[in-house]
Amino acid sequence: MRRRGFTLLEVLVAVLVMGLVLVVVLEGMGRSIRAHKRVALRTTLLPLAEGKMDEILKEPVIQEGEEEGDYGEELEGYEWEAIIEPSADENVFSIRVRAFTTADPTDDVTLTCLRRVEIGPVESQAEGGGSAL
Repeated sequence: MRRRGFTLLEVLVAVLVMGLVLVVVLEGMGRSIRAHKRVALRTTLLPLAEGKMDEILKEPVIQEGEEEGDYGEELEGYEWEAIIEPSADENVFSIRVRAFTTADPTDDVTLTCLRRVEIGPVESQAEGGGSAL
């Protein structure tokens, strides 16, 4: 006589295997969602940091120091800090701008560049004068 259906042991093994597969799939989805949120946040922070760096670089003269602030009501929860410090060359400053969220300050974007202390016309060193470009 032939049996029809599954034994209890077969059903339990099938449920166990499905449960393990489900756990792996859900873990992968969770990691994917977290990675997407990190990328989306950095996609927002990068232009904010670039904008602040551009503001600093447009100044004709910069001075050593630290500054911090926010991006206003329109971008509530986003802040920045800028550190301007001397570099190995006395006529060049190192500028570091960091944009971050107040919700999680460890999620941030930091940009660094070098710039001369003063921006102005370059004087010609050649004899006879002439203008520099």
